[in-house]
This record gives sequence, C-alpha cells and structure tokens, in this order.
Amino acid sequence: MPADMDTFNMQALKEATKNTDTEELFRRGEEYHSHESYSSAVNMYRAAAWRGHALAQARLGDAYLNGEGAAKNYASAYKWYLESAKRGCPYGCMRLAYCCKYGIGCERDDGKAFKLDMYAAAHGEGEAQEALGDCYYFGIGGQEKNLNFAFHWYRKAVDSGAKGALCNLGCCYELGLGTEVDIQEAFNCFLEGARLGQPLCATNAGNHYYSGDCTKKSLGKALKCFRYGAAHKVPHAEYKLGYMYEYGVGVRESDSTALKWHRLAAKHGNAYSMYELGRMYYFGWGVTRSKAIAYRWAVKARNAGCEFVQELFDLLDKS
Repeated sequence: MPADMDTFNMQALKEATKNTDTEELFRRGEEYHSHESYSSAVNMYRAAAWRGHALAQARLGDAYLNGEGAAKNYASAYKWYLESAKRGCPYGCMRLAYCCKYGIGCERDDGKAFKLDMYAAAHGEGEAQEALGDCYYFGIGGQEKNLNFAFHWYRKAVDSGAKGALCNLGCCYELGLGTEVDIQEAFNCFLEGARLGQPLCATNAGNHYYSGDCTKKSLGKALKCFRYGAAHKVPHAEYKLGYMYEYGVGVRESDSTALKWHRLAAKHGNAYSMYELGRMYYFGWGVTRSKAIAYRWAVKARNAGCEFVQELFDLLDKS
C-alpha cells in the first residue's frame, strides 16, 4: 500500500472510522466531494482505500492529481491509481492510463496506456472509449490510424455518457470518416455539445446555422455560436466573426472589428484569416494600404494551407 506524501494521522482516522462499513465510508466520500468538501471527502476515501476499496483508491489518486483536499502530488496519484488498477477497477485503470500517457508520476508509456484504456473501455468507461477513439483517429498511442475503429469508439463513448467525444463523433458523421455521411446526425452532435458548453461544438453548430445545413438558416444563432467559440479562442470561430464583420454578414460592417478577429485568428494559426488580412491590406480596408504587408500575409496564408490564396497573389501580380 503506498504511503501518502502529506502529513496525516493515519492511526487517528482508522480509530475514528473503525466501526463504519467500508462501502459507507466511500459513499460519504462521494457525498462530501459532490458538495466540494474536499478535505472531508479525502478522509473518507483514505479510510476506505486503506481497507482495499478499489474505487476509493482511484478517487484518492484524483485528489492528489488535482490537489483537491490533499497536497498535489503526482507520485502519490500514480501509486493510488496503480493500487486501484491492480484490483481490476476500470476507473482506476483509466486514470492510470492517463498517467502513463502523459508521464504523470511515472515514465511515459503509450503502449501500457493503450492496454489500460482498452480494459477500462471494455468495462464501459466512456472516457477510456474516447481515448481509444483518439488513438485511432489521430494515429497516436502506438496505433495506426483507423477511422472505422475511431468512429466505433467515439460512438460508444457518447453512448456511455462521455460527452467530450461529441465533437469528433460529429466530425465523423459530417465528413464520412469511418461511417456514412449523415449531416443531420453531425448537427445533432454539435448542438448537444454546444448546449453542454463545448466551444468546438458551438463553433461547428454555428457553421450549420450560417449555411442552413439541416436546420433553418439563422445568422443570429450563428453569430452567437461563433462569439462563444471565439471567447474560448477557437481559431475558426474568430475567423468567422472576422469574416462577418468584414463583409457585413448578419452584422453592421466594421473593418476595425474584422481586423481584431482576423488578427486573433491568424495569431492562432487560421490560414483563412491570414488570407483576409492580406486582402484588407491590399485594398486598404481599415488599414493603410500596403502591398508589401498584403504579400507577407499571402505567403503566411499559403504556408498555413489556404487553398485559394492564389487569388490574392494574382491581384498582387497585376498591380
């Protein structure tokens, strides 16, 4: 059993809880945690963990990982997750996988992380299913890219309640990655994620409101979605706001506001805002006209992958 790394009177807690059932200790820990009484929760988790309660051990690992009710200590987090995983706790295995994936309290080991996530996923842990989806979607964690497997695990993750997978699942439906194209289902995923406060989902839902795909076109709702995404530094949302203000789409045209959002999006790597900045400098929209600066933005846009930047180069060549 791992030794805790904080100063705590273990014997006093054991004495105070000796007549309390282990499962009751864990239940109290969950209740305290739900009310953000983290120190009290940790006491209950610790007492149950010492008796071998696997899920309490994993919760204690969370406390050390996040610094909630105990001093943040990655080594202790890893050790308690390991104890939990040894007892076959799916949640403990999933959290241990997270440590192995990012080298938290241990050496990084993608292969071990994948195996642990596979075990946890097979036992219904949604976040582990999402992690497997990421492995196959991006070709990471020692796995070859496989969009069929990625879609399979993202679908399972969402069905298991891991709503963080909604955005990637929606992208699978929208682009036909590992499944048939289903724009309506994609929009449903994005809309659900947006309602849960997910910036990427909100931005993608905004795209649908903007174009009218599978929903009634609404520039007002699109603007609201893009503003939410931009507030969370989503580059595409920043770009769409810049575009709407640049051309007066659903809002009063404003070169200064367009410049603000395009500059932010470009700073965050958006190729299309780089292109639009090049156009604004070429035409002198809201800035002093400068073909030299326009050319620099055109080069940046090309290097960032803007597929229609040649139009700007053609304008510069003719002038």
